[in-house]
Amino acid sequence: MRAEFVPGLLAAMQNCESRGDYRTMRAHLKGSGFDITERGDEATVREFAKLLLRVIVAIDKEAELGAGALLNPDHPDNIEWPKVKWFPLRFAQMSQADS
Repeated sequence: MRAEFVPGLLAAMQNCESRGDYRTMRAHLKGSGFDITERGDEATVREFAKLLLRVIVAIDKEAELGAGALLNPDHPDNIEWPKVKWFPLRFAQMSQADS
C-alpha cells in the first residue's frame, strides 16, 4: 500500500465513527490499521491513535447495548447508502425497521 493512500484510509475510518458503524470500522482496522501506523506521517499516526481510543469505548458500549446500537440512522450516508444496490443488507434492514 502506498503512503499517499493513508489519509483516505483514516478518513474512511473517521466516517465510520461519525456514522456509528463500528462493524465496518473493525474491517477497516483489520485491513488498514498497520498500513496507517507504518506509512502515515506523525500527525496521522497520532490521529489514528486517538481514533483507536474512541473506538475502544464505542465497542465496549456496543458490547453492552448490542451490535449496531450506535449506528446513527440520521447520518446522511446511513440514509443514502442503503439505496445503493451493493450496500450491505444490514443497513437496508435497519432503514426498513425505522420506517
